[in-house]
Amino acid sequence: MVEDSTPVRLPMFGVRVPPCDTVTRTADCIVRAEHAGFQTAWVPDSQFLFRDAWMTLGAAAPVTGRIRLATGVTNVRTRHPSVTAAALQSLEEVAPGRAVLGIGTGDSSVKALGFGPTPLAEVERACSDIRTLGRGGSVDEPERSMRLRDATGRVPPIFVAATGPRALRLAGAIADGVLIMAGTSPALVREAVGHVEDGLSDAGRSRREVEICVGGVCHIAADSADVVRIAKPHCVGDAQRGAVPALRRAGVEISGTVPQHIPDVYPDITHAEDWDRAVEVAGRWITDDAAARFAAQFTLIGTADDVEARVRAAVTAGADSFYLRHFRSYVLPEDLIDTFGSTVMGRFIDGP
Repeated sequence: MVEDSTPVRLPMFGVRVPPCDTVTRTADCIVRAEHAGFQTAWVPDSQFLFRDAWMTLGAAAPVTGRIRLATGVTNVRTRHPSVTAAALQSLEEVAPGRAVLGIGTGDSSVKALGFGPTPLAEVERACSDIRTLGRGGSVDEPERSMRLRDATGRVPPIFVAATGPRALRLAGAIADGVLIMAGTSPALVREAVGHVEDGLSDAGRSRREVEICVGGVCHIAADSADVVRIAKPHCVGDAQRGAVPALRRAGVEISGTVPQHIPDVYPDITHAEDWDRAVEVAGRWITDDAAARFAAQFTLIGTADDVEARVRAAVTAGADSFYLRHFRSYVLPEDLIDTFGSTVMGRFIDGP
């Protein structure tokens, strides 16, 4: 149970809305999120898994009026920065003041092509070029300098998704927002915010200039068995991405070495089409007890009381907003929108 029920300032909440259904139905889901009180809809960009992110955001623009429309996230490997700059300017035109660019080093979209993560220096250059192009400036391409003919002159906020210390520090130096994917516990949030603040200091910026958005899988669970079932594949996925040392520091033990490709689950363990199979396969490397510890430290999976307590603690540790990810990738997150909106979001009040 939550011991401290004192109202706190309402953080902003965003929800990941994968374009896994028709563009129209996905746009309707974003409308549902807006009506429930969510401030941001994050649409992932992964060409083999989903419909097109930018088309989906464009379809949501005319049927919504307040919610921010964000890529959650895109990358600079499958989309050249100039292509992203043109798409972002188009979204800003149809949803003025509500467009957001979420960008990172790449996950499922690049891994499926056999590419590794984009070097951070390329991400930094891409963010600079996208801003320059949006303002109407020119960037150097091979043998010529180019500009966007229809730049609006307005540059929407750029959020950099980051997990490790170097990426977090870079995000603090260059981004308008940091999408932290490094855990939800107070200790992990404080550690990540510290790296962001180092980047802010490097660039001579203040903490007020960046929005700290804490991301994690979210599910209002029925019981402890439900928590374990949701958490197991996501824990193994984090281990694949190099998080084993961080997991072990948090008391989450991984048995053996998790291979980068697990052929038993398609297309991968965190985006599995057959979730029950993914849970079964994940059991090769993680126990139920370890999955429960992972859920408590790295996610927003738990009862409504558990999730509320973690949100409050993360806000105290430095979070300004939250990115909520449904545990499944191929169903629209209508149940998460409804349950979180009615059981957790309503427990916070908006105040000074």
